[in-house]
Amino acid sequence: MNKQKYDLDINIIPLNIAIYKYDEKRDDFIFIDFNNSAEKNSKLKRKQVIGKYLTKVFPKAKEFGIFDLLKKVNITGQKEIHKATLYEDNRIQGWRENEIYKIDNGLIIAIYKNITAEKKIETNLKLYKQIVDTISENVIITDINGTIIYVNPSYLQTMGYLENEVIGKNPKAFSSGKHSTEYYKDMWLQLIQTGCFQGEIWDKKKDGSIFPKRLTINTVKNLNNEPTNYVGVFTDISKQKKYETDLKEMAFSDALTKLPNRIHFKNILKYEVDKSIRNKRAGSLLLLDLDKFKIVNDTLGHQIGDKLLVEVAKRLKDVMRKSDMVSRIGGDEFTIILSSPVLKSQIEIICQNIIQTLSSIFVIDNSIININSSIGITFFNCQNSDIESLIKQSDLAMYKAKEMGRGNFQFYNDKDK
Repeated sequence: MNKQKYDLDINIIPLNIAIYKYDEKRDDFIFIDFNNSAEKNSKLKRKQVIGKYLTKVFPKAKEFGIFDLLKKVNITGQKEIHKATLYEDNRIQGWRENEIYKIDNGLIIAIYKNITAEKKIETNLKLYKQIVDTISENVIITDINGTIIYVNPSYLQTMGYLENEVIGKNPKAFSSGKHSTEYYKDMWLQLIQTGCFQGEIWDKKKDGSIFPKRLTINTVKNLNNEPTNYVGVFTDISKQKKYETDLKEMAFSDALTKLPNRIHFKNILKYEVDKSIRNKRAGSLLLLDLDKFKIVNDTLGHQIGDKLLVEVAKRLKDVMRKSDMVSRIGGDEFTIILSSPVLKSQIEIICQNIIQTLSSIFVIDNSIININSSIGITFFNCQNSDIESLIKQSDLAMYKAKEMGRGNFQFYNDKDK
């Protein structure tokens, strides 16, 4: 087809164009012209096409649906659109979309687009969405302004919201209130500078409960390297945090009384000793042993004995200052660290209060129990700072209190060695 005959040069048009003439005898369409774009797209030379019948060049034209539409346009003269359809034969395969017209001289012109690449992208996007919709991780996508445009089902299940309660909102609507403004500023600064943020953050669910999550945010950019979206993926780490807390309690707490155990006690004692040395003010260590506790165990049983220890721990905590620490280091032995500064006169009052409160009767499972306590005391300061020595000193002083009739307290001195 030439420009003079058709008053049109189809080769200057950057679209795939084919021009047909209907052959009534053969009931088929003859290629009249085929432009450069169509050649390249169909992997055919013009000489292979011009003068040939449509069904010979494209043997699957009827199954494809284009043949019937060409006939319809030839009869009605009305434009028809052949929507995206997959064409396959032994030579080519791909998605095509056609617009078909009848021009004044009775010829049929088909302008078509090869949308295989777009279809592949569309298929991949559907696959990606299907994957995102089914993964257990929680996914949230926002536009560049932070407005939520998508959340996956896992997100909705975790947060307890319906989709229409989330879309269009900003994620800050679900903040827990646990983080400062500076925290969020630092998060956004990192995201802008590096395109990524990773960290732990607390959020609030629809029921008002707050929970910790491990969050990763990535920036999505267009072909011009301009940010267009943010994609956040997070995992609820509540169970992990509880597990870590439980492990910490197991490592540093007495399982029965929930008081600090021997390991934790020694760590705190070292801290308090170091502080007393820095401040040049003495602190004190008390070691307390329950009198008559063995009798309780032997006569009433270990279950009652355990319950008694729990009640003793409660009374000790109630009678001590907030700055002091009560620990159970084993059996019926408890330690009390009196934070510096503390005077001997203050310690005497504290010990009297302890002995008095523990000598009051305990009622455990309808059993009335009377016990006493013996307390050994030592001071720690820059001259007396070795942890093991301090424990030994308070232990010696405690046994001295027992030897002097139980139910009393004694201070350690070098003669007790």
